[in-house]
Amino acid sequence: MTIKHSEADIIVKSPGRINLIGEHIDYNGGHVLPAAIDRKVTMWFRKKDTSICRVNSEDGGAFTFDIEQPLTISDTHWENYVLGVVDGIQKARPGKLAGFVLYYFE
Repeated sequence: MTIKHSEADIIVKSPGRINLIGEHIDYNGGHVLPAAIDRKVTMWFRKKDTSICRVNSEDGGAFTFDIEQPLTISDTHWENYVLGVVDGIQKARPGKLAGFVLYYFE
């Protein structure tokens, strides 16, 4: 499923970055050099009137979950990134998150 640009309620773009560090320097108070890279992540969201969330990735992966049910760790690792963010939002603002459709691509 692809969400057309005009169907998205919210579009989020996040630029990529790296941190250049030496061995053991980051936790010993040394210098770290963050730098922007030419990669980014874009996500299109569309609100739904139900508690069901559907997440679609550019490579064809997809999964659904019910936002009103307890979230469980997935065996498919990339899904846990989304589930972790949803869990954090629910803990910070209980009852404020509704169902959505998300299309993720790079």
